Amino acid sequence: MNHKKILRLMQKLGLQASIRRKRRMNMTYRAAERVAANLLERKFIAKFVQ
Repeated sequence: MNHKKILRLMQKLGLQASIRRKRRMNMTYRAAERVAANLLERKFIAKFVQ
């Protein structure tokens, strides 16, 4: 069945679907609080090769 036909039937019968709400991310904390500590202290050096 088409979704439009189902909508018409639901309206005729007086039914209403429960709508699932989107979960929004709570971004109140700052970006600096999300950065993990550098436990390994590894130092990477990029070498430019042609």
